[in-house]
Amino acid sequence: MALETKAKYIFAWLLVAGVLYFLVQALVIHSYSFWSPFDGVVPFVPEFIWIYHTLIPVIVATTIFSMQRREVFFKTIVALSLSVVVLTAFHLIFPSYYPRQEIEPISFFSASLWLVELTRELDAACNTFPSGHVALAWILYFCIRDSDCAKRKKSLRGFYLLWAVLISLSTLFLKQHYVLDVVAGIVLAHISVVVSERVIQKGEYTHETTHPGRC
Repeated sequence: MALETKAKYIFAWLLVAGVLYFLVQALVIHSYSFWSPFDGVVPFVPEFIWIYHTLIPVIVATTIFSMQRREVFFKTIVALSLSVVVLTAFHLIFPSYYPRQEIEPISFFSASLWLVELTRELDAACNTFPSGHVALAWILYFCIRDSDCAKRKKSLRGFYLLWAVLISLSTLFLKQHYVLDVVAGIVLAHISVVVSERVIQKGEYTHETTHPGRC
Protein backbone atom coordinates (compact mmCIF):
# COMPACT_ATOMS: atom_id res chain seq x y z
CA MET A 1 0.00 0.00 0.00
CA ALA A 2 1.12 3.54 -0.71
CA LEU A 3 2.33 5.56 2.27
CA GLU A 4 -0.08 8.37 1.40
CA THR A 5 -3.05 6.00 1.50
CA LYS A 6 -2.07 4.55 4.85
CA ALA A 7 -1.42 8.03 6.25
CA LYS A 8 -4.92 9.15 5.23
CA TYR A 9 -6.49 6.21 7.06
CA ILE A 10 -4.49 6.58 10.26
CA PHE A 11 -4.81 10.37 10.52
CA ALA A 12 -8.56 10.16 9.84
CA TRP A 13 -8.79 7.64 12.67
CA LEU A 14 -6.74 9.91 14.95
CA LEU A 15 -9.00 12.88 14.21
CA VAL A 16 -12.23 10.99 14.94
CA ALA A 17 -10.79 9.33 18.06
CA GLY A 18 -9.51 12.64 19.43
CA VAL A 19 -12.75 14.51 18.80
CA LEU A 20 -14.83 11.80 20.48
CA TYR A 21 -12.50 11.54 23.46
CA PHE A 22 -12.37 15.24 24.31
CA LEU A 23 -16.05 15.79 23.45
CA VAL A 24 -17.13 13.16 25.98
CA GLN A 25 -14.64 14.54 28.47
CA ALA A 26 -16.12 18.03 28.17
CA LEU A 27 -19.81 17.13 28.20
CA VAL A 28 -20.15 14.23 30.64
CA ILE A 29 -20.11 14.49 34.43
CA HIS A 30 -17.66 11.89 35.66
CA SER A 31 -18.73 10.27 38.92
CA TYR A 32 -17.51 6.64 39.01
CA SER A 33 -14.41 5.55 40.88
CA PHE A 34 -12.76 2.13 40.52
CA TRP A 35 -10.23 2.57 43.30
CA SER A 36 -8.84 -0.63 44.82
CA PRO A 37 -6.17 -1.42 47.46
CA PHE A 38 -3.79 -2.27 44.60
CA ASP A 39 -4.00 1.30 43.34
CA GLY A 40 -2.95 2.60 46.74
CA VAL A 41 0.37 0.76 46.72
CA VAL A 42 1.40 1.88 43.22
CA PRO A 43 3.93 4.74 43.55
CA PHE A 44 3.91 7.91 41.49
CA VAL A 45 6.85 7.81 39.04
CA PRO A 46 6.85 10.91 36.78
CA GLU A 47 9.64 9.57 34.53
CA PHE A 48 7.11 7.19 32.97
CA ILE A 49 5.55 10.21 31.22
CA TRP A 50 8.06 9.81 28.38
CA ILE A 51 6.90 6.25 27.73
CA TYR A 52 3.26 7.31 28.10
CA HIS A 53 3.60 9.81 25.25
CA THR A 54 5.11 7.31 22.81
CA LEU A 55 1.66 5.84 22.12
CA ILE A 56 0.58 7.96 19.14
CA PRO A 57 4.04 8.25 17.51
CA VAL A 58 4.55 4.48 17.65
CA ILE A 59 1.06 3.76 16.28
CA VAL A 60 1.54 6.24 13.42
CA ALA A 61 5.07 5.11 12.55
CA THR A 62 4.22 1.41 12.72
CA THR A 63 1.03 1.52 10.68
CA ILE A 64 2.40 3.84 8.00
CA PHE A 65 5.99 2.68 7.61
CA SER A 66 6.14 -0.91 8.92
CA MET A 67 2.85 -2.49 7.85
CA GLN A 68 3.21 -3.32 4.18
CA ARG A 69 0.53 -5.99 3.86
CA ARG A 70 -3.07 -4.88 3.34
CA GLU A 71 -4.41 -7.59 5.62
CA VAL A 72 -2.27 -6.55 8.60
CA PHE A 73 -2.87 -2.85 8.02
CA PHE A 74 -6.65 -3.06 7.74
CA LYS A 75 -6.86 -5.55 10.57
CA THR A 76 -5.13 -2.96 12.75
CA ILE A 77 -7.27 -0.06 11.51
CA VAL A 78 -10.52 -1.97 12.07
CA ALA A 79 -9.42 -3.07 15.56
CA LEU A 80 -8.39 0.47 16.50
CA SER A 81 -11.72 1.81 15.22
CA LEU A 82 -13.75 -0.81 17.08
CA SER A 83 -11.91 -0.02 20.30
CA VAL A 84 -12.68 3.70 19.95
CA VAL A 85 -16.40 2.93 19.56
CA VAL A 86 -16.39 0.71 22.66
CA LEU A 87 -14.25 3.16 24.65
CA THR A 88 -16.64 6.00 23.83
CA ALA A 89 -19.63 3.89 24.87
CA PHE A 90 -18.03 3.01 28.21
CA HIS A 91 -16.98 6.61 28.82
CA LEU A 92 -20.62 7.60 28.36
CA ILE A 93 -22.15 4.75 30.39
CA PHE A 94 -19.50 4.61 33.16
CA PRO A 95 -18.06 8.14 33.28
CA SER A 96 -15.20 7.49 35.68
CA TYR A 97 -12.48 9.72 37.08
CA TYR A 98 -9.14 9.34 38.85
CA PRO A 99 -8.57 11.65 41.85
CA ARG A 100 -5.37 13.54 41.09
CA GLN A 101 -2.82 13.86 43.84
CA GLU A 102 -0.98 17.13 44.16
CA ILE A 103 2.59 17.11 42.92
CA GLU A 104 4.93 18.12 45.71
CA PRO A 105 7.16 21.07 44.73
CA ILE A 106 10.88 20.39 44.34
CA SER A 107 13.87 22.71 44.45
CA PHE A 108 15.11 21.93 40.95
CA PHE A 109 13.56 21.81 37.48
CA SER A 110 12.31 18.42 36.36
CA ALA A 111 11.39 17.94 32.71
CA SER A 112 9.38 14.86 33.66
CA LEU A 113 7.28 16.72 36.24
CA TRP A 114 6.80 19.62 33.83
CA LEU A 115 5.46 17.26 31.17
CA VAL A 116 3.21 15.54 33.70
CA GLU A 117 1.71 18.88 34.73
CA LEU A 118 1.24 19.90 31.09
CA THR A 119 -0.43 16.57 30.34
CA ARG A 120 -2.82 17.00 33.25
CA GLU A 121 -3.75 20.49 32.07
CA LEU A 122 -4.64 19.19 28.62
CA ASP A 123 -6.18 15.87 29.67
CA ALA A 124 -8.64 15.86 32.57
CA ALA A 125 -8.71 13.05 35.14
CA CYS A 126 -11.63 11.25 33.53
CA ASN A 127 -12.51 8.77 30.76
CA THR A 128 -10.51 6.17 32.67
CA PHE A 129 -12.45 2.92 32.13
CA PRO A 130 -11.21 1.11 30.12
CA SER A 131 -7.80 2.64 29.53
CA GLY A 132 -7.52 3.84 25.94
CA HIS A 133 -3.72 3.94 26.14
CA VAL A 134 -3.62 0.31 27.21
CA ALA A 135 -6.20 -0.87 24.67
CA LEU A 136 -4.50 0.83 21.72
CA ALA A 137 -1.00 -0.32 22.70
CA TRP A 138 -2.06 -3.95 23.06
CA ILE A 139 -4.01 -3.84 19.78
CA LEU A 140 -0.82 -2.84 18.01
CA TYR A 141 1.09 -5.64 19.74
CA PHE A 142 -1.51 -8.30 18.91
CA CYS A 143 -1.61 -7.25 15.25
CA ILE A 144 2.18 -7.17 14.92
CA ARG A 145 2.53 -10.46 16.81
CA ASP A 146 0.39 -12.31 14.28
CA SER A 147 2.12 -10.84 11.23
CA ASP A 148 4.48 -12.91 9.08
CA CYS A 149 7.56 -10.79 9.73
CA ALA A 150 7.07 -10.98 13.53
CA LYS A 151 6.95 -14.76 13.24
CA ARG A 152 10.30 -14.60 11.45
CA LYS A 153 11.78 -11.90 13.68
CA LYS A 154 11.17 -12.86 17.29
CA SER A 155 12.84 -9.66 18.47
CA LEU A 156 10.12 -7.59 16.78
CA ARG A 157 7.42 -9.37 18.69
CA GLY A 158 9.38 -8.96 21.92
CA PHE A 159 9.88 -5.24 21.31
CA TYR A 160 6.16 -4.52 20.90
CA LEU A 161 5.27 -6.74 23.85
CA LEU A 162 7.72 -4.86 26.08
CA TRP A 163 6.39 -1.54 24.78
CA ALA A 164 2.75 -2.51 25.47
CA VAL A 165 3.67 -3.61 28.99
CA LEU A 166 5.52 -0.34 29.64
CA ILE A 167 2.61 1.71 28.32
CA SER A 168 0.32 -0.18 30.70
CA LEU A 169 2.65 0.40 33.63
CA SER A 170 3.00 4.08 32.73
CA THR A 171 -0.75 4.63 33.15
CA LEU A 172 -0.48 3.23 36.69
CA PHE A 173 2.75 4.92 37.76
CA LEU A 174 1.51 8.29 36.48
CA LYS A 175 -1.75 7.87 38.42
CA GLN A 176 -3.77 8.21 35.22
CA HIS A 177 -5.64 4.91 35.52
CA TYR A 178 -6.79 2.28 37.98
CA VAL A 179 -5.60 -1.33 37.85
CA LEU A 180 -9.10 -2.30 36.69
CA ASP A 181 -8.79 0.17 33.79
CA VAL A 182 -5.62 -1.56 32.63
CA VAL A 183 -7.11 -5.06 32.81
CA ALA A 184 -10.21 -3.89 30.94
CA GLY A 185 -8.03 -2.22 28.31
CA ILE A 186 -6.16 -5.47 27.57
CA VAL A 187 -9.42 -7.42 27.36
CA LEU A 188 -10.87 -4.80 25.01
CA ALA A 189 -7.77 -5.00 22.82
CA HIS A 190 -8.05 -8.78 22.52
CA ILE A 191 -11.75 -8.67 21.66
CA SER A 192 -11.23 -5.87 19.13
CA VAL A 193 -8.53 -7.83 17.31
CA VAL A 194 -10.58 -11.05 17.27
CA VAL A 195 -13.60 -9.24 15.81
CA SER A 196 -11.36 -7.40 13.35
CA GLU A 197 -9.90 -10.68 12.10
CA ARG A 198 -13.38 -11.98 11.30
CA VAL A 199 -14.30 -8.74 9.52
CA ILE A 200 -11.11 -8.91 7.44
CA GLN A 201 -11.66 -12.56 6.55
CA LYS A 202 -15.09 -11.71 5.15
CA GLY A 203 -13.80 -8.71 3.21
CA GLU A 204 -11.42 -8.28 0.31
CA TYR A 205 -8.44 -7.17 2.36
CA THR A 206 -6.59 -10.48 2.17
CA HIS A 207 -5.72 -10.12 -1.51
CA GLU A 208 -2.05 -9.22 -1.24
CA THR A 209 -0.14 -7.21 -3.80
CA THR A 210 3.12 -7.04 -1.84
CA HIS A 211 5.77 -9.60 -1.11
CA PRO A 212 4.51 -12.38 1.22
CA GLY A 213 7.36 -12.03 3.72
CA ARG A 214 6.51 -8.49 4.74
CA CYS A 215 4.44 -7.29 7.69
